[in-house]
Amino acid sequence: MTTSNPPHKDYKHPPIQDVVCEFDFVPQKAWDVTMAGRLYDKMRGAYPTRTTGIERLRTATTADGKRRVQFSEDSLSVHVVSPYPGWDIYFDHVRHALRIFLETAEPKSVSQINLRYRNRIMIPTSAPMLGDFFTLGVTIPHGLPTRLISYVNGIRAVYDDDPKKVLSLSFTVVPPEGASKHGVQVVLDIMTSQVQMQEPAEIEALFTILKELRYRAADAFEKIVTDQTRKLFS
Repeated sequence: MTTSNPPHKDYKHPPIQDVVCEFDFVPQKAWDVTMAGRLYDKMRGAYPTRTTGIERLRTATTADGKRRVQFSEDSLSVHVVSPYPGWDIYFDHVRHALRIFLETAEPKSVSQINLRYRNRIMIPTSAPMLGDFFTLGVTIPHGLPTRLISYVNGIRAVYDDDPKKVLSLSFTVVPPEGASKHGVQVVLDIMTSQVQMQEPAEIEALFTILKELRYRAADAFEKIVTDQTRKLFS
């Protein structure tokens, strides 16, 4: 699959609330007591604030809390929240953190890569026909109430051309910001497993895989929204 000219649009008001990229590793050796501190020190320029981690998970954030990195013996994730800075800037954040992790922790190989987008789409009506805004959704039979207060729908499927890649999509009603609006949260997760890497992990190959995941994520998003939805972002 080509990763050039991804099928996304540069929306003026993108609906992305947050993006997470996570790498799961097969550790080459047990961490010594200095590993976490060494990673913190190398990431301090970009993530100066340490926060309390959960069990083995360490977390560091930017001063404004808009971006954070989390790591453990066998994982690394890079998070950004709204306003989404765009793929090029986000990719630079991921590349920076991944280089530091690979050079410092020296994991043996990569077992899984996930890229997840959480979108919040506000439709300017309290009882929309969801079929007008999404190609994958629910159709409410005539005569039933249409002002939804709870709704969950989704799919999880593998790609025909690469069964190691899995796409997950979920739609959930979120509390509206006003009586005249209907909110829908769309979570799009694309992952690949069994990443075959030479030792040590080849970073440029990981970047290529990540770009392909982004391509597929953008392609999936454009396929599930309609032109009427796109107008909300423009």
